This record gives sequence, C-alpha cells and structure tokens, in this order.
Amino acid sequence: MKRFLSALAFCLLGAVAYGNPLTPPTPAQCSNPSGCNDIVGLVQQMNSTLPNETLIWSPGAETAIVTAIAGFVKINNPMTVIAMTASSHTFTCTTGPTVTLYNCGTSATCAAPTTIASVQITAAGTAFPATTISNPSVAAGNYIAWATSAGACTVIDVQGSMTAQ
Repeated sequence: MKRFLSALAFCLLGAVAYGNPLTPPTPAQCSNPSGCNDIVGLVQQMNSTLPNETLIWSPGAETAIVTAIAGFVKINNPMTVIAMTASSHTFTCTTGPTVTLYNCGTSATCAAPTTIASVQITAAGTAFPATTISNPSVAAGNYIAWATSAGACTVIDVQGSMTAQ
C-alpha cells in the first residue's frame, strides 16, 4: 500500500505542479475504505499546496462611478477563485459603490457575464473582502473582468484584487 501511495503522490504532485486542483475520490469509488481515506487525505494535502495567483484591478481616480466592465484578463488554465477584496485609496461618496468581479466566458465584450463575487466599499483605506464567492470556477479560455456600480461619489480611487488557485 505504501508503494502505491508513493507512486500516486508522484503523479498527483505532477498535476499540482501545473496548478490544477485535483478531485478526491468518493467512498463509492473505492473498494478499500481505509485506502480511500489515505488517498483523500493525500489529494487534500496536495491541493492545499497549489500556488495562488493574484490579479489586481485599479482603474485610477474617478469623479463619478464609471460602470463599464473593464480590466479584462484571459485565463489560460482553469482556476478556482478563492478570495476577492475591494478597497479605495480616496473616498468621497454619499453611497459607496459595489465592485464586482465577472466571469465573461469566452466573450471579449462580456456580453452575458456571470458574477463571481461582489462587495460594497464604504470607506477609504479599508479592505472589504467578499463574504461569498458565488461562482468560483473559471474555465481555461474565459475572460474575467471588473466593474463598479451603484454608489454616488465625487472622488474615488477603487482597487479590486482576486486570488485564485
């Protein structure tokens, strides 16, 4: 069993080295429950060592909320968004804007976006993490992009950051 797990670890490490998370087997897929538990533990440990990628969007200072979707990035490998945070360097607003991260699919114009996560900014100099990542999976070849919406501001300098595996 140890030799099998060592060989499996070597194969799994190769997959993880390319940044691809692995799906552990379900108990129904295993004929040996204790061996299955070992494999599940190994897969979870390997996935926890995947490198994170961080993307940052910063459109610059604005005197009003610009709602156009922008900051497009084409994703080369499948990824899972694990965190999204928004902040603002300057903030003169009566109502803070919402920053949204979108999965645009393969559309370079983000014609029918899916919301990955969004968060409202209510002050300067503070991190506002999204509490929910509603659609974390992004396929290879898809675009992701950002937008601000709502809010009433005369001065704002928004930033968004996204971390994925």
